[in-house]
Amino acid sequence: MANSLFNIDRNTSTITVTSTYHASIERVWAAWTESNILDQWWAPHPWKAVTKEMNFIPKGRWLYAMVSPEGQKVWSLLQYIDIVSHHYFTAEDAFCDENGVKSIDSPPSSKWHNAMVQTPSGTTVTNTIEFENVEAMDSLLEMGFREGFQMGLNNLEQYLSEHNT
Repeated sequence: MANSLFNIDRNTSTITVTSTYHASIERVWAAWTESNILDQWWAPHPWKAVTKEMNFIPKGRWLYAMVSPEGQKVWSLLQYIDIVSHHYFTAEDAFCDENGVKSIDSPPSSKWHNAMVQTPSGTTVTNTIEFENVEAMDSLLEMGFREGFQMGLNNLEQYLSEHNT
């Protein structure tokens, strides 16, 4: 299992998740930024991630669905804001329809800052997720975000250990 530390800060409506992987920053960066790799680990098992489109550039987007074993699709859109290759990227994340359109009754969006640092033993990834308010953060947590994201991070660790080239 991925060694991840979750910190939920109700004062700032922020969730910070720090994980360390025994892999180079190049491999970890690719796992977070290439759709063919993201599709292999992003969704919590037994769900699968399926990318409809991805353009990893500032103002680009990743439109994908998490698909249940029964075929149910939950669509999400990540709109990239800022990217510094092999260091960090920021993006706004929101639930949407299959065309990337957010509905009025969708849960609130969040802003992600994903930073990566090479360490002597591998790569540390810090995901800082900011919400408009504590209610928006609580809404995502009540949907099982912590458990689901941890499952995805475990999938990432497994992917990195199996694809160590």
